[in-house]
Amino acid sequence: MDADGNVASLGRRSGSMRPSDASLDEGYLFDRFCFYPGRGALLENGKEVKLGGRAVKVLATLVERSGEVISKEEIIRAVWPSTFVDEGNLRVHIAALRKALGQDRENTQFISNIVGRGYQFTGRVSKVRGPVSANAIQLRLPDQLSNDTLPAPLARIVGRAEAIDGIVQLVSRQRLVTIVGAGGIGKTTIALAAAQRLSASFNDGVFFIDLAAVSDAGLVPFAVAAELNISAEAANPIGSLVAHVRQHHALIILDNCEHVIGGAAELVEGLLRGAKGLRIIATSHERLRTEGEWLYRLSPLEVPKAADDLLLEEAISYPSVELFVERATSDNPAMTIGEADVPFIVEICRKLDGIPLAIEIAAARVEVFGIAGLLENLEDRLDVQNGGRRTAVDRHRTIRSMLDWSYEILDADERVVLRRLSVFAGSFSMDAAVQVAACEMLTPQAVMEGVSGLVRKSLLYSSMGPKTVSYRFLESTKLYGREKLADMSETSRSKRLHVEYVIDVLIEADAKWKDTGRSIWIERYSPLLDDIRDAMSHCFHPEADHSVGVRLTALAMPLGLQLGLVDEFRERARKAIAAATSLPKPDLVSEMRLNIIYGILVQNQHQPTDDNIVGLTRAALLSEEIGQDRHRIEPQIVLAAFNMGMGKYAPAITHAEMAERLGQSVGDDLAVVASQRILSQVNHFNGDHARASKLAKAVLAHPVVNIPTAYGGLQTDRRVSMRIILARALWMTGKPDQAIEVVRKAEEIARADGPLALCQALALAVCPILLWRGGDDLARQAVTDLLEQSLRFTLSHWHSWGRMFESVLQHRATGEDQGLPVIETQGDLQAQTLATLTGQLVGLEADAAGEDGWCAPEVIRAKGGRAVAEGRYGEAERLFRRSISVAQTQEALSWELRSVTSLARLLACQGRVQEAKSAVRLILEQFSEGVDTRDLVDARSILSLR
Repeated sequence: MDADGNVASLGRRSGSMRPSDASLDEGYLFDRFCFYPGRGALLENGKEVKLGGRAVKVLATLVERSGEVISKEEIIRAVWPSTFVDEGNLRVHIAALRKALGQDRENTQFISNIVGRGYQFTGRVSKVRGPVSANAIQLRLPDQLSNDTLPAPLARIVGRAEAIDGIVQLVSRQRLVTIVGAGGIGKTTIALAAAQRLSASFNDGVFFIDLAAVSDAGLVPFAVAAELNISAEAANPIGSLVAHVRQHHALIILDNCEHVIGGAAELVEGLLRGAKGLRIIATSHERLRTEGEWLYRLSPLEVPKAADDLLLEEAISYPSVELFVERATSDNPAMTIGEADVPFIVEICRKLDGIPLAIEIAAARVEVFGIAGLLENLEDRLDVQNGGRRTAVDRHRTIRSMLDWSYEILDADERVVLRRLSVFAGSFSMDAAVQVAACEMLTPQAVMEGVSGLVRKSLLYSSMGPKTVSYRFLESTKLYGREKLADMSETSRSKRLHVEYVIDVLIEADAKWKDTGRSIWIERYSPLLDDIRDAMSHCFHPEADHSVGVRLTALAMPLGLQLGLVDEFRERARKAIAAATSLPKPDLVSEMRLNIIYGILVQNQHQPTDDNIVGLTRAALLSEEIGQDRHRIEPQIVLAAFNMGMGKYAPAITHAEMAERLGQSVGDDLAVVASQRILSQVNHFNGDHARASKLAKAVLAHPVVNIPTAYGGLQTDRRVSMRIILARALWMTGKPDQAIEVVRKAEEIARADGPLALCQALALAVCPILLWRGGDDLARQAVTDLLEQSLRFTLSHWHSWGRMFESVLQHRATGEDQGLPVIETQGDLQAQTLATLTGQLVGLEADAAGEDGWCAPEVIRAKGGRAVAEGRYGEAERLFRRSISVAQTQEALSWELRSVTSLARLLACQGRVQEAKSAVRLILEQFSEGVDTRDLVDARSILSLR
């Protein structure tokens, strides 16, 4: 610095200023230029550049409002205030200015045309006052740098208020903050916004330095020196930088450090050690790893998890959707976005991972494709052009160019790891990464280092769980990696290893099922779902090994069904069964299990018929062909359940007892528990409530968490199924209050278990017990729940139960004296249940129909009621007394109460009132609870007869 306070020349400046130009005029410094509007002088490296008078005025208008977009009309008014000129004149002078500033010959942009809006001066400008020597044009760190010199945001920043606040707070406390994130995630935007907020706190200003164009890490200090307009000695560039800035209190933003990370880290460390007043914000794909660094990892914008029933107003509360809508409509105010667009927008944002740049690129194409069309075209999303920003840097023109930039800074092993791990559809563990990516040329250690490198460079996201760390790619990165994988002809190998990994995890999941709570099991293995889908699709490709696909599908069924994906996995089972029949080497066990699960699914989704039993019969035949008792157990259990659903209780008991004997023969305690569970159910429905309750309690008392899937691939939690039996048995044996207590617990567990368990609990216990009790208001809520759940998860069989209960409630609400409409039922069990609710004998008209099993007393009583209506009183009394006898045999006190009440009314009508009262008193004495139930209230009314 000389005696006049000017910074010494860099040694390449020449020429001088005339004395008149060295007056106390205000001037503007940018790059190698100094511009004095009042004198009409533009100096380049101290040499005067000739400009016309109008060009000087245009430049003054732009420079004085640097960073602002100024409309063409406003510039014309400033330059030609009293003359009418067209835009052509302005374009001529803009062209002349660009030529004078070297935009035609140098890679420097000073004046930008913002389409549809006007012109913007984009050079970094600082003000100077007083005499300035020619040698000081590439000058000094100014006393204060105006906020206007920071690149100004061209659009509102969406969804980043929390991030900006976080950076501001960190920089207020820490000297080095690195914003880390994937390309296009908005690091630069956040850094600049935070810097604008902080600018008043730094006496010597805020400086923005973009390192994107720096190709060599060793050139970083020189690039920074050039941006700060100070000299850097070749021998010690960092030391000379420190000497210039040592006394300054300033904030420096170092943008795009990732490709020169070593040079940037060395410079930052040197600056912070030598200049105590400096603070630095760095942006990078990875941390600098320097002393005192504080990291702020920038995440994608939040995306709705699903668009189901999401209103537009609710969707826009998510930043990714808000950004898309704002950018899509900014250039086309006439565009309207409605509720029907919400699912498409949410899916677009999901496919683009919530990455702001990707969303902006896509939103700019809405005018071309429309919103629905844009979603269809997102399969080519890597190459969608940035149609909204002509000024975007090359690496931000497309998502592919952005990823190319990131890919190029990876080392060789990291590139291999990225390609190979792109086969994962969802998250994966480090062990999974090693299993899929490692080979003779790439050791497990190299894979682990590669994963760590990808995380550091923001191409892979890590998530810390309670016990493990998982990793995942953003969708665009994954797609890019798969393209690179195909380019290197590695897809087949990686897909094969991925399938092997998925199978290994499913085998583990099957083994863990019996010892793990359902919610924990689902939490642990549900993240595998998308990988299972990908693996199955690959395995059934025409050129793939279909036997692997059959085995994989069989292993995947329990998880898919526990997640409630009934429709999807029923169809996958059907396709796998078709493939299994044509395998050159049959996989009998997998085919057997697929037939069993498919048969159960069809039964739960549709009315059980003899046609549905084909798959189950095939499974039983396959178990015999396998020839091992262990594999014979499951078909017997499922056949017992099927016959029970058909109301065929005798064959159901036969199959259940066979399953129990087979379990005992193989010495498998859990097989015995599985068979006892179905035995409890079939004994209850056969009318043996005492044995059913005993078995249910034994099954509940067993310490195993879950019965193995090998003994029932589609299981309802036994804590639900056994409580269904206990609750029903308690009701029938005269304990209605205890029944309600147990059934509520069953419902609570079922809600946590899944839709199938909940539908079973509602249809077989909650709804009937509430209706038997007379709690119609509560029953109405349960019926509505059953209808909604069964419809949502396409469980049409259980939906038919809901419709039946709904009809019963409608009949009761309109008054039972209005006559009973015909209510349709599906299957004997539904028909039997209806008989206990209305006395209607739909499907039970035959003489002996329904006269065995759990509802026999009620069916016989209903037939007695019909005889009364037809005037056959003797026959009616005989049927009522027979009903009482059967109920006593079953110890079904509640059914006995109903039959006694029906008999008493008949007797009273015949004048035998005292006999009627005596019979009622005897039965009422046996009840110790449920005084407010419909049946007990009805029975007590007999006692008031005279």
